[in-house]
Amino acid sequence: MKMKYILVVIIGLALLISPQLYAQKGHQHNGHKHNKSHTHGSGKKAHNHRYSRSRVVVVKHRRVNKVNKLPAGYRTYNLNGRKYYRHNGYYYHYVGGTYSIISSPRGLRVTVLPKGYRKVVIRNKPHFYYRGTYYVQAGKEYEVVEPKEGTVVSELPEYNVEEITIDEKTYFEIDNILYQPVSTEEGSQYKIVGKLED
Repeated sequence: MKMKYILVVIIGLALLISPQLYAQKGHQHNGHKHNKSHTHGSGKKAHNHRYSRSRVVVVKHRRVNKVNKLPAGYRTYNLNGRKYYRHNGYYYHYVGGTYSIISSPRGLRVTVLPKGYRKVVIRNKPHFYYRGTYYVQAGKEYEVVEPKEGTVVSELPEYNVEEITIDEKTYFEIDNILYQPVSTEEGSQYKIVGKLED
């Protein structure tokens, strides 16, 4: 009799634990993959939502800016053997005889932040935001970094932003980072909700 009772208790515990193990391994819901990962330095877990490109419907194509000559006052940077040019907070790359505004190169370091930047605290660490680019202080310099999910900003850049829908929900994509319009006490803003799959 005792053996039957113990067996029933073990089966009951197994049924309770199984769903939790399933959730920890990551699951797919409504076509979006949900994975848990550790956030460095915070000690807390954060969701990194990845969205399938197969579900993307482009509503408004990104605006690309190309010029034959760089504006006066630009600065030149080198990163991993490539040259980049920065002016008024935007980064340019030279291809095929023209200079095109591109996504900010991650890992590049600058000594001066662009005028008009905003300070954003992300997971207890100060970041500096300007026109889609995020910087963190690295000694006496500022390094371009990838933003974290959950970050809220008041505005998006003028160039290289694509308006899309996924499952009939509107998003704005910048360099695979997905922003969604949100209402806050400060008005309409944009929140990072995930990334497009590579």
